Amino acid sequence: MKLSLMREKRDKEQQLLRKTEEEEKSKRIEIVTPLPEDDLDGVMDLWTRSDVDTKIITAFRIDVKIHDLHTLRDGSWLNDTVIDFYMSMVTERSKTNLDKLPSCFVFSTHFFTTLENKGYKTVARWAKRKGVDVTKVDYVFVPINRVNTHWCLAVINNKEKRFDFYDSMSGAGSRALELLKDYMYQQAADMHPEVEANYEDYKEVSLKCPQQQNSYDCGVFVCKMVDVLSRDKDIMSFSQKDMPNIRRRIVHEITHNELLT
Repeated sequence: MKLSLMREKRDKEQQLLRKTEEEEKSKRIEIVTPLPEDDLDGVMDLWTRSDVDTKIITAFRIDVKIHDLHTLRDGSWLNDTVIDFYMSMVTERSKTNLDKLPSCFVFSTHFFTTLENKGYKTVARWAKRKGVDVTKVDYVFVPINRVNTHWCLAVINNKEKRFDFYDSMSGAGSRALELLKDYMYQQAADMHPEVEANYEDYKEVSLKCPQQQNSYDCGVFVCKMVDVLSRDKDIMSFSQKDMPNIRRRIVHEITHNELLT
């Protein structure tokens, strides 16, 4: 009798544990929902307009025109303007929700190329001009444009003490992460000369992420990765099939200067 009660208690404890684990996992997984019909109609209207030089919105010192939004149409390659505006929204969301979200900063699409081609001195003040101490924020996101054909993402992950690399086509990021480690050493020396920086404890890792099945969705994958990671949603549950919905959602988010959740 006593053994039976012990088994029953154990089974209940295991059921409770599984339920708790499932609930915790569900908090970290999100479903990419389609836009409501009225909002979707607004997106389609923008995509069919021919006045491509018309300015739709200006924020973060970035002008977004009709032709920029056209790069979000299915089968198109996102341009710098769209990615920079989206990343600026992510940074702004972090600044205004520090009680709920991790602190983060996203560099512009030109940062890494400039660092790689011209060296540290040319980008030494980029973060400072934005009022950001990259040694202190939880996440620093760095969009990377490889040979002008493919977008991928590096993350200076101060929260977990890592340099992370994500590529929707499974590329290696060791060279990029080494450059960013060197950047952080020099940035720390410039901003905090009284403290000896040590980034040798930071691991350099290429992490699994959703994979694209074509040659043009890489920019969309990067935008969504940053959105997910900047909210501490460590499980990336989106996939290639979500790209049409994500593209339409980004158009709506940019034109309203507000990220959907």
